[in-house]
Amino acid sequence: LCVAVDDNGNFIANTTPTSGTWSLPASIHMSANNLTGVSCPSATLCFAVDRTGNAYASATPASGPWTPGDIDASTRLNGISCPSAALCVAGDNGGNVVVSSNPGTLPSGWSAFHVDFSNRITAVSCPSTSLCAAVDDAGNVLLSTNPTVSSSWQSKLLTSTSSLTGVSCDSAGLCVAVALDGSVYAAANVTTAPVTWSTTPLDPGGAPLSAVSCTDVGVCVLVDGSGNAFTTDTPAAGQPAWTQTPVDNGLGLNGVSCLSGGLCVAVD
Repeated sequence: LCVAVDDNGNFIANTTPTSGTWSLPASIHMSANNLTGVSCPSATLCFAVDRTGNAYASATPASGPWTPGDIDASTRLNGISCPSAALCVAGDNGGNVVVSSNPGTLPSGWSAFHVDFSNRITAVSCPSTSLCAAVDDAGNVLLSTNPTVSSSWQSKLLTSTSSLTGVSCDSAGLCVAVALDGSVYAAANVTTAPVTWSTTPLDPGGAPLSAVSCTDVGVCVLVDGSGNAFTTDTPAAGQPAWTQTPVDNGLGLNGVSCLSGGLCVAVD
């Protein structure tokens, strides 16, 4: 199952994504507007978030319906990651992570933790229930090995000159973050101290990097605002070899999701 959401409150879905047979856009909910993220821990459970603090849950995500709930007091949510039916983590414009160990219970099963001053959290990645990462518009990465506990979230500044726009981690602890200025930051294992981040100026002076997806087999894919994809299976190496491929004729790509089996889907 693949599900994408748009800024008009619609979702599209495909249970055979390599064939290109996507559903027609359909509204998630009559009040939904500007959907900003979606995460599906299984083919029978998906969660989406929007710019007014709502989350939406569906047990039949290929067709709907979706159940809404205000989980963040109308604050814009910018991303969500659900590694299982027992954990979802979202990030918002006010420096909060919004967490639930029972995410299908909307909105009562959710709690907001203030972890990032007044910075805007731009992306979240939780490859397992014991590892989550978030990035913000001030160049910080936030990590937690116990994401339902507010004190477990720790912040580290990666760049003081650019907003971080995406992050992806795998279950072994590899994390990769991308920045608006075309830089890539990678750490081989964020669960073992001290954590060392490498920096690669992948796309300097070019289109901003917008999203990243890393799989449990070590492959990472980045996308940018000019329709390029960049791939490597050694993102945390001293000199990672990123291969650039134009995949969308110069259009801006703003999301990518890859599976360990080899499938990647990007949206523009």
